[in-house]
Amino acid sequence: MRRAAGVEVEMTRYPGMVHGFVSWVGFLPGAQAAIADASAFLKRAFGTA
Repeated sequence: MRRAAGVEVEMTRYPGMVHGFVSWVGFLPGAQAAIADASAFLKRAFGTA
């Protein structure tokens, strides 16, 4: 749906992570990776990278 609307979409799976794992950024390396990936996506989307 979003692609059809012209909105950029990126999906990344983080195997072994549970629902809400991103809130454990201080404890899980997977959460740290997800935050870094989301930040990089937003920087690209807003042209600040």
